[in-house]
Amino acid sequence: MNYSVDGPYSTSPSGANPFNAALFDKSGLYEETSPNTWVLVTESVPAAAYASRISTGAAFIQSTIPEPGTLLIVSAAVCVLGLRRRG
Repeated sequence: MNYSVDGPYSTSPSGANPFNAALFDKSGLYEETSPNTWVLVTESVPAAAYASRISTGAAFIQSTIPEPGTLLIVSAAVCVLGLRRRG
């Protein structure tokens, strides 16, 4: 599962419309090196993406995801309470 990517980058030296991305080559883009300081990347270097392994947290993930029946009951209760408050 992707956790994060590098950035922010911009196509202008002012940093207008910044974006984060995992890029094969970030040359030609401006990279924010400190707040409001944008530097042109002149070398052909990749940006990075960061991933996390799901299998190591599988037990926790399973313990926090409700069973489908439970989720249906909770959703129905929320709808009923919402209708009661409106009426």
